Amino acid sequence: MSRNPSVLITGASGEIGHELIARLTAGPVLRQEEPARPVVTLDLTPLGPDVAPRVRQQFVGSILDPQLLERILAEYE
Repeated sequence: MSRNPSVLITGASGEIGHELIARLTAGPVLRQEEPARPVVTLDLTPLGPDVAPRVRQQFVGSILDPQLLERILAEYE
């Protein structure tokens, strides 16, 4: 199985995470297309409904969890 090229944003529910999501997905979302490198997020809390539709997939958990990181890295490049 090949891994999908993507951008991983950790701390996505925070102020900087929200801004990164907005900036990285600004153009394609307006044209209803997915960005060339889709955004995947990781945070301790789920994204709000205003931001969640902009990302391909969100993972809820700690960046210190090795099993969770392995799961993300197994699917995304």
